[in-house]
Amino acid sequence: LKLTGFTYVGFTANNGDRQLGDPASGTLTEEGLRLDLYYDRMLYSYTVKYLEYGTNNELYAPETSEAIYRFGKTVSADALEIPGYTLVSATPQTRVIRTTGNEIIFYYSEKSVTISYVPVPTGAGQVSRGSETVKAITDTAAGSTPMPENGYRFEGWYKDAACTQPVDAAWVDAATKHLVPQKNNGIYESATYYAKFVPNVADLTIQKTGASDVDENQSFLFRIQGTDENTQGIDQIVSIHGNGKTTITALPVGSYKVTELTNWSWRYTPAQAEQTLTLTPEGAQLTFNNSRPKRFWLDGDNYKVNRFGANQ
Repeated sequence: LKLTGFTYVGFTANNGDRQLGDPASGTLTEEGLRLDLYYDRMLYSYTVKYLEYGTNNELYAPETSEAIYRFGKTVSADALEIPGYTLVSATPQTRVIRTTGNEIIFYYSEKSVTISYVPVPTGAGQVSRGSETVKAITDTAAGSTPMPENGYRFEGWYKDAACTQPVDAAWVDAATKHLVPQKNNGIYESATYYAKFVPNVADLTIQKTGASDVDENQSFLFRIQGTDENTQGIDQIVSIHGNGKTTITALPVGSYKVTELTNWSWRYTPAQAEQTLTLTPEGAQLTFNNSRPKRFWLDGDNYKVNRFGANQ
């Protein structure tokens, strides 16, 4: 007699010694004939599988139990945590060992993550895409482009709101500043990236050289005028004493004309009375070099040389 899940291992007749014969047989006596058949449970392993829900794609290599178990034994397994996926099956799971189909299957779905792009500070600029939701593993992020408002410029992309941790430079297009976040070990994570904007200004330093030591308090005046649409509202005059310099801070980036006003320091002649420049975010410096062809404050009709001694 064959029994599913069992292996025949012998019989006894009339309570005698176990025998291995098949079929089982014995001698019928006046008391009758008793045959006892003996079986062992068959041994099986089981396999744990990790599949994507809806596709049955393997997400992790199947694991087959090292031990083997008797038919009818209840076994259990715990699900693994698979990065980028969410478990949708219950865990742990149990199975009763049978002759076939000894599998425990866990199903997972791919995570969706949200990536946000935030301009800072508010009002200084915008971003082309405020957020996007992507599959953690199989999707590719589209990214976002910074768009500064008038009077501001884009400084960089950062991982923190305080803008102290810059993103990987390889994520940013050098020309357009478009940011495309990349996966970490092949997986996207929910994240927020910050586009930092700063005032589009820089410092201009004007250096004066050529002043005579005897005129250490001589003032030189310079007129600074903006010459493009970003700077056209700038028109100011600054002064420098002797061979000094001055720095004008927070000027809008753009084109300028700087003119030395010689009617004030009329005894001095600049080598170049007017200079133009394009002020960049890094700042700039101009040097005006002067000579003093006129030694005296008065002309020949208004001064005389004392040719007599002090006691004359």
